[in-house]
Amino acid sequence: MRRIELNLTAALFLACCSCGVARSPEEVLGEYQLVAHPVTIFLQVSPANRYSEEIASLGRPPANIQGKWIWGSGSICFQHFAIPRQIIPKDLRGLYPRKQISSGQDQQNYWDNWCLSAENFWGKKRLVVFPDFDVYFEMNTRRRSRQ
Repeated sequence: MRRIELNLTAALFLACCSCGVARSPEEVLGEYQLVAHPVTIFLQVSPANRYSEEIASLGRPPANIQGKWIWGSGSICFQHFAIPRQIIPKDLRGLYPRKQISSGQDQQNYWDNWCLSAENFWGKKRLVVFPDFDVYFEMNTRRRSRQ
């Protein structure tokens, strides 16, 4: 009986301490990756409220985007952020029409200001794009090599 109580206590401790909303902008600084075949997005969140995004898609040259971000109570908001249409869940695509910020922008991406919740999930940092569909950026623990 004592062993069961200890196991339950340990499980409760892990559940309470390992998950939750990020509390400060310093917690979200770093490199992230979102993989949704055939698209991979690399995201760098820098200290000077700047971000850079690289969208790699099969058969297309990579798209590189840079912009500003702001912090607000557990969320990070990106200005002029691009989300490829292939990543938007089919159930939600009607809510996100094709949009561009200039005549030269790629029509395959949805361009807008995006606010993503910043979470600590079992020791990993996540920026959640579509929470009900498990679409999120996850912080890289290893730096990726540039090709």
